[in-house]
Amino acid sequence: MAEEQVVEEQVMEEQLDESAAVPAPDPGPALGGDQVDQIERLVGKVKGLIALTEQNRAELAQAGEENEQLRLENEELRTRLSSAEATSAELSTVLAEREQVRSRVQELLEQLEAIDI
Repeated sequence: MAEEQVVEEQVMEEQLDESAAVPAPDPGPALGGDQVDQIERLVGKVKGLIALTEQNRAELAQAGEENEQLRLENEELRTRLSSAEATSAELSTVLAEREQVRSRVQELLEQLEAIDI
């Protein structure tokens, strides 16, 4: 077991040596004042776009909530309309029956007058 531990330590040391041998990336040429200003303007634009995106997401969420409320209201109004239409049809039937009764009563009154009771 001690041998395995020694081998593992040697492998780790070799990996450290290899990583130390890799040169650091070249930072590139130094940035001039104009380039820094351009980068700062770009950063400002990106931050503005992020803020605009967040605002759009909030507005979209609010529109979704309003849409759901309107959908529920629409459903309720359709139910009420259906009920009102059923009531209207029932009322038409009752009015027609009332007219038939009135007509029949009128006929009976005319027959009674003809009999002269």
